[in-house]
Amino acid sequence: MEREALPSPCPDLADVRKRLDAWRRTRPGPRPIPEEFWSEAVALCRTHPVGRVARALSLDYYGLKRRCQNQEPSGFEAFSFVEMTPWGQNAPVAELDYEDASGRKFRLRCRADLSHVAHWIQCLGGLGP
Repeated sequence: MEREALPSPCPDLADVRKRLDAWRRTRPGPRPIPEEFWSEAVALCRTHPVGRVARALSLDYYGLKRRCQNQEPSGFEAFSFVEMTPWGQNAPVAELDYEDASGRKFRLRCRADLSHVAHWIQCLGGLGP
């Protein structure tokens, strides 16, 4: 029974899947996947969850995740210290959950001015202006 390919929400993901499927059809038996396809899959994981990319491209999830973790994000600087200004008891509680493409998670709950949440998100993921 042949599995039906899942529709892709991302044209780039669909394009890589088509080319990888075409490559697989031209090879007799199992063969190592060329580095070109692995590199493209890792690049897709910067904007899509690893599981979605692995499933769409029929790749080993753990192999893809390991390759993503071995990649150093360009321009990434690890914070060693973040200064937090104390707030009074009347400040609202701000909650921030963040997960990057490689699966690293960060959770912050504190009393803070909610306008600072946007700045935190920019610092963590480079989102926004």
